[in-house]
Amino acid sequence: FILFGSGSPSDKATWTRLWPSSFDNTRIADAPDTTRPVTMTLIGPSGTRVVSSKDRTFVADSFRSRQAQLSMEVGIDEDAQFSVAVMGSQRDAKWLGTSDVPATKQTLAWLKGQGVTTESASVTKIQGTKLRVISAYQFGAPGMTSFILDGTTTLTTAFGNPIGAIDLGAKRYVLLEQDGVITPVAV
Repeated sequence: FILFGSGSPSDKATWTRLWPSSFDNTRIADAPDTTRPVTMTLIGPSGTRVVSSKDRTFVADSFRSRQAQLSMEVGIDEDAQFSVAVMGSQRDAKWLGTSDVPATKQTLAWLKGQGVTTESASVTKIQGTKLRVISAYQFGAPGMTSFILDGTTTLTTAFGNPIGAIDLGAKRYVLLEQDGVITPVAV
């Protein structure tokens, strides 16, 4: 499923559990179809795949969100891994995975210099680049505070946990996930 955001199913919607014999309570219901197909590009470790459909579905009670979400159901191989979807046909899109690097005492000292006092942090490298994301929980913040660096230069600060990056043409985005929402951060 490609989730588009909050949806408003009719009170008459017929809900069905997606996996009835499991602990997963995710439910689906038919949603009104679009008049024209919607084209999306799936991007992830499995590569890039362009899909189009007029079919829409509501998804609710998933691990990520209890609220009904409007979605598009797409057929992919069981082993396929796509992490994000973008509007339109983006055949040149490229997925950049992550690898974890141990945080050091110097990392914690650097964070303290940025105004973040914490006992632990994570360092995530974006594969094939000089990009690193240093993340830590900060008291009072709405989520994980993530500093995106190119080498030793801080590019920006945002909230969320890094899950990867994508190249779309000449633009690169680091993807941060928080509470089931993925935010692209241009770098």
